[in-house]
Amino acid sequence: QQQQQQLPRQQKQQQLPQPQQQLDYSKMKSDLKRSSNTRKALLLQAIRWRLTRSLAPVRDGALRDFISNDILGCASPSSECAIGALLRNGDPGVQEQAARLVNAFCSMGMGRAYITQSTHLVRTLCDVAIARLDDTHTQRNVLGSIQKISLKKSLQALMIDAKLPHWLIEFLKGVESLSDYSLRYALALLMNLTLRTAGKKACIPSGAIILRLLGDLLEYDDTEVCSYVNGILYSLLSVPELRSEGKTLGLGELLSSSIKTSPPEIKSQLKYILGQLGSDSTVQEDSGDDADNEDDEEDPEVIEGDEEDTLTMDESVTGETLLASEYQFYEVAKPSTLKEPLAAGPMRTHAKLFEVPCTRPVTPLNRPYSAAPICEHILPYPMVAALMRFMFPT
Repeated sequence: QQQQQQLPRQQKQQQLPQPQQQLDYSKMKSDLKRSSNTRKALLLQAIRWRLTRSLAPVRDGALRDFISNDILGCASPSSECAIGALLRNGDPGVQEQAARLVNAFCSMGMGRAYITQSTHLVRTLCDVAIARLDDTHTQRNVLGSIQKISLKKSLQALMIDAKLPHWLIEFLKGVESLSDYSLRYALALLMNLTLRTAGKKACIPSGAIILRLLGDLLEYDDTEVCSYVNGILYSLLSVPELRSEGKTLGLGELLSSSIKTSPPEIKSQLKYILGQLGSDSTVQEDSGDDADNEDDEEDPEVIEGDEEDTLTMDESVTGETLLASEYQFYEVAKPSTLKEPLAAGPMRTHAKLFEVPCTRPVTPLNRPYSAAPICEHILPYPMVAALMRFMFPT
């Protein structure tokens, strides 16, 4: 029966085009800069489809080719790259396709390593997100991209400086109209940013607003969302001003009520948060170690970026057909003069859901929407001391 269930998926994968031909990357990069907006959008879509509609071995080879040929222009860290300009394009269709492509790259470790070479692109993603509060396809893919690269301390600092915590609070005020995707990624991003001292302090001016929002989400019918909420609460309540605000808002009563009805793993997290609310701890400054966390997320089987794609054209000029007719390179490919594609971090098998609130950066990437986020048993942040006091009281 299991084989019968897998058969339709296997047949679908076999029907997808398997890219083999060498592409004329010079022409592709030129068209991404100088062609019509329609051609730019279709070319961005075709590049993405090479990643999202291919089996893993072909996909990995295509990604290496894209990176080796610097298809998005991320090799120059400080100057504006080609994909950054496309994200700022005045045409909504081009913007959306650019955001979808970046999200696809960020879904893979090697792609994230490539994207994050360009701090200018990271700033551009933040600027595009902050510019609006509506939950569009472009916004979802920009948000997903930012969250997936928010595991690194250096980029967390950049995002906090760009006022992302404040924007996230404003974005989450419209929680009732947000898609599940946007809610999940917005909370996961805010949790990662509030692991940093600067991220916690950035939430102080809007403390009452964010604590009310989180209080309303305590019993949300999704353990993944609840775990992100709990992680944010645990971080914020280490700040005396926010802890005092929480007591004023009656957060203790909400936590006590939620403990009675929550599943075991969430109940355990809530107990730690309740303990944090009643503590007299002060926020601890980040350690002097600015080394980035390892990006050791496993690449998912399905790459994000294709969901509800609104670009529909004549099938004869899209995807592999477009690449074959306009960009196939018939000469023997010369060895690339660019450096080898950046390697992703080592792959690992995640631990089970930990019973304390998350205290390391995580991402919804590579986890089913219904699954809870996974926290490591090794906690690298200053909260460890507080956790140890709760776990082993003297």
